[in-house]
Amino acid sequence: MHSIRLPFHLELNHVYAHAVPDGDGWILVDTGFGTEESFEALQAGLRSHGVAWRDLHTILLTHCHPDHMAWAARIRELSGALLRMHPLEVDFLERMSGPPRLDPNLERWGTPPDLAGQVAESMAVTGRVFHTLTPDRPLEDGGRAGPLEAVWTPGHARGHLCLLHREQRYLISGDHVLPTITPHVAWTPEGDALADFLRSLDRVASLDVDTVIPSHGEPFAGLAARAREIARHHEWRCQMIRRAQAEGARSPHEIVGKLWNRDVFPLSPFQYRFAIYEVMAHIRFMEHAA
Repeated sequence: MHSIRLPFHLELNHVYAHAVPDGDGWILVDTGFGTEESFEALQAGLRSHGVAWRDLHTILLTHCHPDHMAWAARIRELSGALLRMHPLEVDFLERMSGPPRLDPNLERWGTPPDLAGQVAESMAVTGRVFHTLTPDRPLEDGGRAGPLEAVWTPGHARGHLCLLHREQRYLISGDHVLPTITPHVAWTPEGDALADFLRSLDRVASLDVDTVIPSHGEPFAGLAARAREIARHHEWRCQMIRRAQAEGARSPHEIVGKLWNRDVFPLSPFQYRFAIYEVMAHIRFMEHAA
């Protein structure tokens, strides 16, 4: 199994794709961000391990955020490989494809109109790489692709999949469990994304693996301990939101200002969108818990 580091121009600066061998050839997990630099790095990385496009028989997407899915269609065309993902990610791409739109929820959450417009403009950077994808075969919880078993872990994305190799005792965790940062969990119109995420953490914490192979950061051991750390972070975030409300924050926008102290650490419009959607995910979780 080989992990290939690909450039990503946003703050994380990299994302990993993974090439997994089996008796029929190779499985590619994720495809990187939609720049030629990323595509060339993926092609060179595969070649360095003796893998040509024609050697791929399956492309798996852990989820369909732009740094994971951008080159899936092109690689399917080059390789003839089957494209597989969770069906919920197909729905996500259909909603996200097209020009960026002003989110009417931002006004309801207290975001000033000029900032809401800047948020919409900032999303054009990643929105350009969203396009609809039709998988050749869906991959759902418990499904298999060669030696890899799909573990459905909604939260960071509704159709997020981790991929478990039981024989070699590793988990490709995508963005669900990362070694040094916490995955973004955003408010969605439906459901309770944070509750889903915490349940997914509990689920993977019980898996018997030696190594976690993430999409951002380096492989690490101690899956259960890291899952507990991430869960505690979200408990702390809920406490901070309650404190901000007790101190007079009347809207999600004002909570963002208190939590991130925008006078000291100014947020770009792109960062602000992540912040307010995460605040709203925590507020919904607390409302449901109450």
